[in-house]
Amino acid sequence: MSSLDSIFRHPELLTSEHPQSAMGQFHAKFWNKSSAGDKYPAALRDSSPTKDEVRFEKPFEDFHPDSYTLYLDVDSINQKNLLIRAEYIQVFDYCQKQYEASSSSYPLPSFVITGHPGIGKSFWMLYAAHRCAAEGRPFLWLFQEDYFIFVDEGVYLLPFDWHPGDFIGHLWAFVDADNHKEGVPPKVCAHNTKLVVFFVTPADEDRWKTMSRTTSSAVIIMKPCNRDELRKLAQMYHVSEEKTLKRYDHFGPNLRICLEIDPGKLSAHADRLEGIVGRLTLDEFQMIIHRSRVFLLYPNADMVCTVDRCCHDLSGSCVPSVAASSVYIQTRLANKFRLKCGDSSRKMYDMVELYLIFERDNALRKTSRLFYQSAWLSGLAYFRQPLVALSRLILGNQQGEYTYWHSPRNQTSGIPCDFGSVEEEDTLSFEISSCTQEYSDKGLDSLLPDVMYIPKAHNREALEPFIYCNGKLYILQFTSGGDHGVTSGVMNLAHQFHFPNKSEWCIVFVVPSNATLDVEIAHLDLMQVDLRSSVLPSEALWNPPASLI
Repeated sequence: MSSLDSIFRHPELLTSEHPQSAMGQFHAKFWNKSSAGDKYPAALRDSSPTKDEVRFEKPFEDFHPDSYTLYLDVDSINQKNLLIRAEYIQVFDYCQKQYEASSSSYPLPSFVITGHPGIGKSFWMLYAAHRCAAEGRPFLWLFQEDYFIFVDEGVYLLPFDWHPGDFIGHLWAFVDADNHKEGVPPKVCAHNTKLVVFFVTPADEDRWKTMSRTTSSAVIIMKPCNRDELRKLAQMYHVSEEKTLKRYDHFGPNLRICLEIDPGKLSAHADRLEGIVGRLTLDEFQMIIHRSRVFLLYPNADMVCTVDRCCHDLSGSCVPSVAASSVYIQTRLANKFRLKCGDSSRKMYDMVELYLIFERDNALRKTSRLFYQSAWLSGLAYFRQPLVALSRLILGNQQGEYTYWHSPRNQTSGIPCDFGSVEEEDTLSFEISSCTQEYSDKGLDSLLPDVMYIPKAHNREALEPFIYCNGKLYILQFTSGGDHGVTSGVMNLAHQFHFPNKSEWCIVFVVPSNATLDVEIAHLDLMQVDLRSSVLPSEALWNPPASLI
């Protein structure tokens, strides 16, 4: 039983919520009830793909056996349908285990749920409230500006002057920083508090550091959505999957932007990002990386970098991983930070050293790809690695099919040979030509063979190096592995570059030697393009003079 009398010392001071209020509806819909009728695993949309779009219907259970879509439909809650990510379930289960293991100790545990802005942390709170209600677990919820207690009898509004000592037993309390931007409210983390606080907040330590004074606080970093989850969300919001994934590749894992939840903000966000990338210096970028990994704010950090979790599970310490938010941002910054003609050998050595330092740190390894790409564009690396064809895999059942291209771990051998030579049926390799030419996003008058085209440092588009050789156009894309789409910068401007027919294209994904790569193509025009992977070896970096070491 979880009656009000067993939770609060002075129930006569509380106001019962009307059943038709938002909180009353939430209680009536979910309290002590199985949620089986309110969740469904299938995609919401059954429309045909557009002319130029490939519809991927990956079976939803492939995401996680417990993932589902929750039907809310409660007044004052904008989300009528909520994708319950595997990440939400994992975070909740982890917190529950930690609470059960330490609920008898002092001080009580508390939990900070943080991560990159716009990835759905507030959605996790809706899921947590729903799950507590469905399990009949009493809880306190700061909704908008008021505190509500959920118990067997219903929902009760706390008076403005409620006191932390009024609670009898332990009670889970959910607080969203969107409703309390100053940080965690002092009342819920008072000395000797009976509240087990869950504080959902952006990655800013100043907002939660007071919690450690009165509770045993744990910081949990929520992982951003991946491409699979974004596709499902696009179906839920009835927006183009292709456009959603393109925004993901451009802006990063900000759901509000990717799904265009606030349509009027997309253009302003794009203009702001362009201004930040255009002004950002290498020193400022390094400062953003180092401050973000210890949860310290830096101006505009959330626009260019994403805070993630190093490990997939939550069993170990919560170490933040920081990297450029998107393929677009990484490509733009790598090109912007590359060395200029006439730069000293000292600067060359510093660029290589940056890569090596970041590569050795697991939390910064994704960012190291940016510095490698920048070093490569600076002419400090060679590329004489085999290009191995990616394997096309199709998963599916009666719900549909999901097609992607896969590069197994350590598939390429790294045996050097000349560009264009064939050692095996599906293996090519090449070396960067000594003949390079910079190009702008305005296009080319003609496409010359055996010339490595390098994007100019201040192009506004995220453009990649490419070379036309032996009757084939090779377009390079640098990635740290994992799920990866095709960066569309060069492809969008193909008509301005006098490119050959797409049947002559080869997109080369340059990956670390310890990474796997899953590539999805969301555009019909690129489905038949030759896709290859090549290991990015650290020993390929320019070897600085001994006098600089």
